[in-house]
Amino acid sequence: MHTHRRTFGSSNGGSEKYESASDDDALRGKVSSYDRRSIKTIVSRAMVSLIIATAAFALPGSVPVTAYAQAATGPIDVWWPTASATLSGVQPFKAMLEGADVNSYYLFWEVDGGQYNLMPTNTQDYPHKEAEVNVAGWNWEPSGDYEITFIAQNLQGQEIARTSVTVHVANGAADAAAVATPVATVSVPAPAPAVAPAPPPPP
Repeated sequence: MHTHRRTFGSSNGGSEKYESASDDDALRGKVSSYDRRSIKTIVSRAMVSLIIATAAFALPGSVPVTAYAQAATGPIDVWWPTASATLSGVQPFKAMLEGADVNSYYLFWEVDGGQYNLMPTNTQDYPHKEAEVNVAGWNWEPSGDYEITFIAQNLQGQEIARTSVTVHVANGAADAAAVATPVATVSVPAPAPAVAPAPPPPP
């Protein structure tokens, strides 16, 4: 649209020109003003979010968090006990998750589908998980055979690997029956040889 110019008579007898802005110019002015306000609002909100996030990490007394790499899903290498091993007394259960940092996963053991038992980290010889287990009370299986399962979980508690071994514990009924019951032996003296009667004297 075009700009309209009109001339009005002034009170002092002169003339005064009045120029009105076009509708297009007014619309462009409103849009530009709206864009500027929107940009300022977005920038302000972003700055506030950044300040809040920075303050949260800088709060006094905050606990530092150590991040470890995600444990790779891999086989569990069981050092002890091995399959078919015969156990008694206190035994060191040892295992590790191959290809993973020892601090990037949890390892548990359980027997015959029972409760999970956490295995602490041990760095002796080579970083692994180890737990001292007393098998003296394992006597509920008459055969003496038990299935031990090792379960690896990531730091979020998700299972990433498991493996099982069957061992023999010398506490079962089969072992008790294998022990020979002592039998008392009685020595019987040999019978004395029969003595032949002496021949009668000659007449």
